[in-house]
Amino acid sequence: MYKLGTFIKMTHSGCAYEDQIRFVKTLHGLKSVEIWMEKLNLQDKEITGARTLLDGIDVLIHAPFTNVSLISCHEEINAESLKIYKNLLKISEKISAKSITLHAGSYPNFFTTDEVREIAIKNIKILLQKSSIFTLENISVGKKVNISYPTELSELAFLKKKIPELTFTIDIGHAIKNGNTKKEIEDFFMQYKDSIKDIHLHDAIHGGQDHTALGTGSLDIDWFFDVIKNCEYSNYINLEMLNNEDVKNSWKLLEKYINS
Repeated sequence: MYKLGTFIKMTHSGCAYEDQIRFVKTLHGLKSVEIWMEKLNLQDKEITGARTLLDGIDVLIHAPFTNVSLISCHEEINAESLKIYKNLLKISEKISAKSITLHAGSYPNFFTTDEVREIAIKNIKILLQKSSIFTLENISVGKKVNISYPTELSELAFLKKKIPELTFTIDIGHAIKNGNTKKEIEDFFMQYKDSIKDIHLHDAIHGGQDHTALGTGSLDIDWFFDVIKNCEYSNYINLEMLNNEDVKNSWKLLEKYINS
């Protein structure tokens, strides 16, 4: 049975995480919390404090992605990004995280597809040699100069062939925004269900806004949960919205799927 949860932010030391945790614990049936971490200057008392407040709730981590990339044309940036992710492992152990979601990052528009893939595969393998806790996310289409990767589900499938141990965080809102069809999403889930460790759930519009409340975009909620049921998905589904009101309203729409 899948576990429903939502995001909170611990982006830096001093972030008011306690209030966020108190809010999410009001959500009936909450089973997991995914913590977005950015500047990894968190104090031990903040990490243990969050873990204590989240007692009985599974914790996942969303890794830093601001100014971080595994596929930059600058090897120095890739090396420092690897170092950041390796340092995150120490926090993940202290907080007993179930997974760490990664963005591969962005690459310059003069890179060929083969160049991007080669660098991505090399650096993802380095991380997976450190820990299998890392999962790779499909991210939303980026800009024309710095191009996001991977955005297509088909590209995740390609990387899986090259890195058999690779697992995924599938962002449904990103898939919709990027133009993936219902059939493409269904087929991906059926083929890779055992490799999907986490799902980010939010509404979106093809080519438009994402990370909005459920019911405000193009996502067919009943269809999504039919897909989950048909492939017997049993890992995490976490709401990823930008404010508490959107989370609260979206959770109400999910009530019929809690323990269903």
